[in-house]
Amino acid sequence: MAGELLFDVGMHQCEDTAYYLQRGHRVVAVDADPAMMTAAAERFSEEIAAGRLSLVHAAVSDEVGAVTLHRSRETMWNSLDPAIAGRMGAQGDTIDVPATTLAVLFATF
Repeated sequence: MAGELLFDVGMHQCEDTAYYLQRGHRVVAVDADPAMMTAAAERFSEEIAAGRLSLVHAAVSDEVGAVTLHRSRETMWNSLDPAIAGRMGAQGDTIDVPATTLAVLFATF
């Protein structure tokens, strides 16, 4: 149904977010990688201004706080789990990012 509120957890390069917005939904897009957040803010500035898109810079975890994000050159493998980010020998780095829970996201939005 159009106009529903949808959550895109791990929005990555915004493929799902774009699809949902295009169909008239409101979206809360969540991602831990600040580069993904910056790209989404630029790409969807009109939707954000219109209140159709909310961006949340956070990893989704079992507790609110700070966590270490393992970033891979293959950005779709960014993860809190170093084995996922480093699969197939992928190189990357780590950064500390805020963490939230699904319960907090649902209560907030």
